[in-house]
Amino acid sequence: DASVKPKVVSKIAVLEAGTMGGGIAQLGADKGYDVRMKDINNQAISIGYQQAAKIWKKDVERKKITKSQYDQKMGRISGSTSFDGFKNTDVVIEAIVEDMEIKKKVLAETYKHCKEAVILATNTSSLSVNEMAKGLTRPENFVGMHFFNPVHKMPLVEVVRGEKSSDEAVATIFDICKKMGKTPVVMKDGPGFLVNRLLLPYLNEAVYLLEEGYSIEDIDKAFLRFGMPMGPLHLVDEIGIDVAVKVAKIFNKAFGERAQPSKIMLKVAETGRLGKKNKKGFY
Repeated sequence: DASVKPKVVSKIAVLEAGTMGGGIAQLGADKGYDVRMKDINNQAISIGYQQAAKIWKKDVERKKITKSQYDQKMGRISGSTSFDGFKNTDVVIEAIVEDMEIKKKVLAETYKHCKEAVILATNTSSLSVNEMAKGLTRPENFVGMHFFNPVHKMPLVEVVRGEKSSDEAVATIFDICKKMGKTPVVMKDGPGFLVNRLLLPYLNEAVYLLEEGYSIEDIDKAFLRFGMPMGPLHLVDEIGIDVAVKVAKIFNKAFGERAQPSKIMLKVAETGRLGKKNKKGFY
């Protein structure tokens, strides 16, 4: 409600410096936040720096920013393989591997190195925020904050309110999203949140059409004619077939026969086809 005031945030930390973590770090630094990236080795941190630099270099080429502004923005990002600097951080955004047990372990460890009032946000796309909060000493300061890839282009952020998330924590993450130029949508915790709850049945149905004998090209062309910006099977390749199957199984567990994954989808995943990331997918 309007009486709830967000916390003042100037320093953000990001756990994981890969494609997603680097994208979040770039977005935060671009909007004036000091951002600390943490990962397990320097090579991973280097990928995060490269991810941010690539976006801003394009802005320099297009004369959207000057070389001096590029240097200033890059200067707002720092990296570390330890929790150095986390004591001064207002918000930590976790973007590590989509595995419940690993996330629980890393989140619990992170809290030990932060100040009492820190707000911790998870960039999960499909795992339960309520389940993750169970292992945390301050679950009221924990919220879901799901960005979409590529972070600098996709406008939506799902702000997922857990059962114990405080009004202040939700308002703070909502406010950060707006300051980052995003469109935040607040929702309660549930399988797939909002976007994947709509997206997965759509993608699954497209694979059922393939199973019934329609060609990949014809299925995608039909959806393009309908007005979608990309065909569903093309989109599965972009998302990653392994990721799509993992989320489909989570839906199946939650909704049973209502969300039965296509047999072809499971077989394609077993062949080692991951989609765009290993250049082998439906295309």
